[in-house]
Amino acid sequence: MAEPIRVVIKGLGVVGKQFVSEFLERDGEVVGAVDGWDKIIGADLGTHCGRAELGIQIEKDLDAVLDRTHPDVLVLANASAISDQEADIRAAITHGVNVVTSAENAFYWRRIEPELGGQLDAEARKAGVTILGTGIQDVFWALLPAVLSGASHSVERISGSTVGIMDGWGPVVMEESRIGWTMEQFEAAKSPQTEHLDPGAIALYALADRLGLTVTGEDTRVDPVTHDQPLFAKALDREIPVGELIGNAATLELKTRESVTLSSTFTARLSTFEGETEKSVWEISGRPPLKIAVDDIRGDMTTTSAMINRLPDVINASPGFLTVADLPAPRYRARLIKEQ
Repeated sequence: MAEPIRVVIKGLGVVGKQFVSEFLERDGEVVGAVDGWDKIIGADLGTHCGRAELGIQIEKDLDAVLDRTHPDVLVLANASAISDQEADIRAAITHGVNVVTSAENAFYWRRIEPELGGQLDAEARKAGVTILGTGIQDVFWALLPAVLSGASHSVERISGSTVGIMDGWGPVVMEESRIGWTMEQFEAAKSPQTEHLDPGAIALYALADRLGLTVTGEDTRVDPVTHDQPLFAKALDREIPVGELIGNAATLELKTRESVTLSSTFTARLSTFEGETEKSVWEISGRPPLKIAVDDIRGDMTTTSAMINRLPDVINASPGFLTVADLPAPRYRARLIKEQ
């Protein structure tokens, strides 16, 4: 008999609420909800997510919820770094629960957090559970160019460019995107100690893995993005004047032993005109030259739908802290159930 996938969700901001709504529409079963914001503790999960009451109260104690509910997967949408989710992930491992997280650096922890990721990998293997970082990167950055390369006779370079519109995201994402920063703040934060790889750059490592390429070196660059007109940032509740940043453009270039260069630029910024969409373009320099473009990747929805479509893969995968390169290509699930 087919059984629904049962999840506990921690983190009920923009991503968490979207996940709950989509997951319920796909006949998934949310058995518990956790958040660290005192203001919503005790609230009904359905009401908080703009839906009918679900009879599930938002709680603060993750251990207690996991112990009581025994879910298939803990979904984490509460931070951008696995170092901030370490206690949550370890709680899931202790309870024998798989983990899917939207934390950007979990997508390829082997480059970003090798020490902590390695520890969690060993603990997950011992406990027989699977951890995965995933999201929009899974489809548009780690897979799409790999599929396109399947039509190539030879490849010299694969280059990607994506614009992410940040208007609908919260203050944390605004800060990560440097929206509202002065040029002085930007220049002060450009030292190697404070630079971080953006989601698109991190995904480039997963792409290299998927293509069987051996990375031998990297170059990174972050450029400020400004505009010639003031723009309103809803999450900051203020206007961004001319001269302040409306976002940033982060570029990563990887050199490989196989003489294939990989490059990705991810521009995270406010929209500059009404109706602007999030475009993603990949080009392959080789024989033949190839190009593929997606006019609107709809990051506001595809981030969470990509997470949801990965749930069966995570439940059925080998134990450990995996990356999407370790799993089959992502696909839509007509039936979101535990597969045998």
